[in-house]
Amino acid sequence: MSPGAGASREGIRELKATTAFWKDEEAFESMEFAVIGSLFALAVIAGMTALRDNLQIWFQNMSTTIGAIPTS
Repeated sequence: MSPGAGASREGIRELKATTAFWKDEEAFESMEFAVIGSLFALAVIAGMTALRDNLQIWFQNMSTTIGAIPTS
């Protein structure tokens, strides 16, 4: 047996496992869920960033309004 034979067999086993994964429909469903989850996470991050900016402006306006109210 040559020194690289074991590595070659391991590579063939990995290739077969990868091929089986790509042919498996559940694997595609898993990948679809991963893509959908990633897009959802990006949408949440973008929404929270926009909301953060709007809330900061709102609180600044409220602080200015409350500060303008006479106390006596």
